[in-house]
Amino acid sequence: MAKLTDEQCLAAAGALRELLLGEGDAAERLERFTNAYQAVLPTGGGKPAVLRNVGTLLLMLADPERDIFVRADLFDKAGARLSGRKLGGWGRPPSAADYRDARAFAATIRQKLAEEGWAPRDMIDVQSFLWVAMAGDDAPAAPDAGAPLPAGGGLAAILAATDAASRRLVVRVRPPAEGIGGWSAGSDLRLDVAPATDLAAFATQKDLAAALADANPDEGFAQDTAAGLWLVRALQPGDVVVAGEASGEVLAVGVVTEPYRRLAAPEDVHRVGVAWHTGGFPRRVEQRSWRFNDVHEVPRELLVQLAMEQPRSETLPEPPFTEIVDRVRTSGLRLSERTLRRYHVALKARGFVILAGVSGTGKTWLTDVYAKAVGARYLVVPVAPNWTTNEDLLGYFNPLDRAFHATAFTRFLQEAGQEYAAAQAARRPARPFHLVLDEMNLARVEYYFATFLSAMELRARSGQAEVKLAGGRRVACGVAAQSGVHRHGQRRRDHARLRRQDLRPRANARAGQPARSAGRAA
Repeated sequence: MAKLTDEQCLAAAGALRELLLGEGDAAERLERFTNAYQAVLPTGGGKPAVLRNVGTLLLMLADPERDIFVRADLFDKAGARLSGRKLGGWGRPPSAADYRDARAFAATIRQKLAEEGWAPRDMIDVQSFLWVAMAGDDAPAAPDAGAPLPAGGGLAAILAATDAASRRLVVRVRPPAEGIGGWSAGSDLRLDVAPATDLAAFATQKDLAAALADANPDEGFAQDTAAGLWLVRALQPGDVVVAGEASGEVLAVGVVTEPYRRLAAPEDVHRVGVAWHTGGFPRRVEQRSWRFNDVHEVPRELLVQLAMEQPRSETLPEPPFTEIVDRVRTSGLRLSERTLRRYHVALKARGFVILAGVSGTGKTWLTDVYAKAVGARYLVVPVAPNWTTNEDLLGYFNPLDRAFHATAFTRFLQEAGQEYAAAQAARRPARPFHLVLDEMNLARVEYYFATFLSAMELRARSGQAEVKLAGGRRVACGVAAQSGVHRHGQRRRDHARLRRQDLRPRANARAGQPARSAGRAA
């Protein structure tokens, strides 16, 4: 408008008034507006493409209940795909007949969406649907449904689905209670849920919901389950599936390789072929809404977060002992070289050391500065007096939300196992992991630590072991002491409930003596 003369501005204002407040229906007013505004274009610097779109945009903003914004290329694509014909091919300013045709097409789309349960509120919702449904037709980066996919559910195929122009579905599915081992082994996703019939037998999502409601009177359950299964039925090669617990723990991400089909007995399950990507998982994301649904769409941004924020591993070689001594002394901890050497050798020999002593003698401080000196990942887990089962340490399975709730301890073990496996594959030293159970004698060790102690015994004999978790899950504990998790138990002498003999056969025990400088020894 800045390039128009006063007379041209008045002409443009008159055309706008005629469009919004003139006589006749919207289609007739649009034709008069375009004819009037076209006279302004040659000197006003406007573009023909703008003239073909701007009138319909103004109509929709004024009356979104009946009018729709028509972008010619979008409606041509939508018409060709959904009705088998292009809608006028607007290479010219639209006539009244063109707009009536486009508005009738949009009204049909709105009715179909309502029948499918989408309930569009107005033509703006219809416009949004067309933008999403038709997006990416000309985008060369978006993967074609029939194109070969990278093997193993690689990140290339997963990241392709993050393109804003991609039409790929990104769906989160709650994994089984026992984990995704079965899915990964079968390169698929299997759901053993009602109905026990092929989902293709249902014409609409409403029909599926009605069938589920017959078996379960809970209407909300039927609607939510139908919505999730309808997404499963819609999955096509190239779509992405996120195996995520209700707690926000992602176990794997996969690329769909085969569309949905119902497997007959004896399997009798709903199946989708999926090439799973498990490297760097499990990972935790903040997704509180996951607890409410088993299957639902997720934002594409989640894939970028999972793909780009992979855990980092330091692979520097461990420094010589003399350098470790210097680093410990630099921290301010006053400790004799003989005591530090005994601690160092004990870790190398068993991988499990108990530090006993009165409160304030520097037991936790020693573990901290030593871990920093050798470049280890470090975690302190305080033991609570009310720990009475293995689940207090290792996590538990909640039958109400059907999810395994991990602890900081189990997540640390999983990360250590992943680092060890990656180091073995890359033929490099693994970064050490140092885990501290602080005040471990506040609770009976045999109550909360029995499962883990058993795994450590087995590992000492065979070099490989697994820790069994709730819900049928397992975490590898098969790492050598020099390249895996080192465990530190710390007990105070003023708590007599734990006798040192309880763990001496399984660990190296060290008693801390007060130093000359109070509180500076372990």
